[in-house]
Amino acid sequence: MARRLAGIGISSPGPVDPRIGVVVEPPNLGPRFHDIPLAAEMEAGLALPAYLDRDTNVAILGEREFGAARGVDDVVYLTISTGVGGAIVSGGRLLHGPDGMAGELGHLPVALDGPRCGCGGIGHLEAFASGVALARDARAAAADGASPWLSARLAEVGIEGLSARDVAAGDDAGDDVCRALMMRARRAVAVACVGIANAFNPHLIVIGGSIADGQGARLLDPVRAALDSEVFAALGRRVRVAPAALGPDVSLAGAQPLVSSRLGDDAWRGARPPVAPSTPRAASKPQEVAIS
Repeated sequence: MARRLAGIGISSPGPVDPRIGVVVEPPNLGPRFHDIPLAAEMEAGLALPAYLDRDTNVAILGEREFGAARGVDDVVYLTISTGVGGAIVSGGRLLHGPDGMAGELGHLPVALDGPRCGCGGIGHLEAFASGVALARDARAAAADGASPWLSARLAEVGIEGLSARDVAAGDDAGDDVCRALMMRARRAVAVACVGIANAFNPHLIVIGGSIADGQGARLLDPVRAALDSEVFAALGRRVRVAPAALGPDVSLAGAQPLVSSRLGDDAWRGARPPVAPSTPRAASKPQEVAIS
């Protein structure tokens, strides 16, 4: 039996306003990618209802439906990748907050001072543990000669070619500076998870993203140790940590429960009129947007 498409699920870097389908101001996508009515544009182009949420919220829906958080009603998702993001499910429901933007866990402060985050804040988790942050630190260490490993990589790939991958490889190779940077990043994640556990009382913290996947137990074990020793005992006994299960396809998996949970509920479509089946109109000419 033929089946027709019922709706469109959209995953976007945050912050976003999921109730009106607008991408608000993601700090890593450049100054022009602000206040974009993405859901409305998709609806108009494809003649299907569209539902937008932050990429990490879509990811946690995917992990709850198909991955590491199946059957868990109180779970926090943390992704450690180019940036650091998060999402919170409490009592089986996504926590959005009054403006739809709750759960920006990458911007939890983990230090009273420290590097400036891409959002402008000081000492945020993303400023220590993200791919962007580690690449920044790699360039500084290579330029001043503090790290023989990174200086050698600088000669091969140039200053803009240095990345978090080089820092992780230098750690594996025994470079002292790379090791210190990766230890600091892992500790920052552990400190953030202590705060998350104390604040939200989750029974599970799922950690994914390319950096987390590459680090494996070297990242998860310090998180577990911190939860055992630094969280309120009554809370710490209830929380466990697991690696994400769905890898880079997590948002594709999450799009299905995103649509199925909101289809027919106009609270998630702002003031947009009902979508009448019709022939999709031709899309307008795409605009280039510089991403930094």
